[in-house]
Amino acid sequence: MESLLNTVSHEYFHAWNVERIRPKTLEPFNFQEANMTEGLWLAEGFTSYYGDLTLARTGTFDLKEYAEGLAGDLNYVLLSPGRQYHSLVQMSQQAPFVDAARSVDPVNRHNTFISYYTYGSVTGLALDMTLRQQYGKTLDDYMQALWRKYGSPEKPYTMADLEETLAEVSGDAAWAKQFFQQSVFGSQLPDYAALLAKAGLELRKSNPGEADLAWVSLNYKGDGAEITNGTYVNSEAYKAGLERSDVILTVDGRKLKKAKDLQKVLKKHKPGDKVAVTFNRHGQTRSVTLTLDEVPTLEVVPYESINKPVTPAIEQYRQAWLGTKAG
Repeated sequence: MESLLNTVSHEYFHAWNVERIRPKTLEPFNFQEANMTEGLWLAEGFTSYYGDLTLARTGTFDLKEYAEGLAGDLNYVLLSPGRQYHSLVQMSQQAPFVDAARSVDPVNRHNTFISYYTYGSVTGLALDMTLRQQYGKTLDDYMQALWRKYGSPEKPYTMADLEETLAEVSGDAAWAKQFFQQSVFGSQLPDYAALLAKAGLELRKSNPGEADLAWVSLNYKGDGAEITNGTYVNSEAYKAGLERSDVILTVDGRKLKKAKDLQKVLKKHKPGDKVAVTFNRHGQTRSVTLTLDEVPTLEVVPYESINKPVTPAIEQYRQAWLGTKAG
């Protein structure tokens, strides 16, 4: 049941956000054509942020569980290469091609697309933290302002309306304009480690210094390991020319018959080491030299879990953000 509560929380928040606070580009509703809008980062993304946040505020998630959820979202958005190709607005506009859409042929969206649900959610997190830390306001204040101006009277909003409201809530029109230019119509994200530190949460690498064949999913078939996903442009596997459906035969001279074989190779090396790789592509055996990545995964951990002091200021911040039950 707990695994379903996130969906319930998300959909319940839609009763306000999208059902009433909705982007103008969704209107008039047309159920025979795709309704393209640039606002799904707020419509779906902020709803995703509040879906999780509500579970923390009600005590359904404790602090550790909520932090693990944040880590999952941040890993996806911060480590994916898609932001170098499209802005947050442009991700929203791709909904007709990705939201329950299917392609017969393999696509490259793992490199060019980041879900506006998750991308919008971590943008909501950044905005909430920034409003709290720089302006004494919250994302709650922003959403309530949007409700009064656009939700309650059922007046659809534009991107300019969203920026104007952020300026009103923060009292800083220049910052609101910069935020929209850089993080909504652009692809810049803030320093999440610094923002989360105020809440006594540390964002850090989960396995620093460990070598990895990063971003590659492997299916071990006995005679080798087949790459089952398209490789990422920011990975060493991509730079070495490896691609989906290639079957890796050996790494550093060791045959790959099971996952433990690769782990034994990686334990002997550090990030940056170069290893010889042989692989089969369409019946032909090929060889490349591959530079090992560092394990890229991030984690978010409460200070008390790593013996860092939780100050009264941190406790007060957590209470204001997550509520008294999230501890």
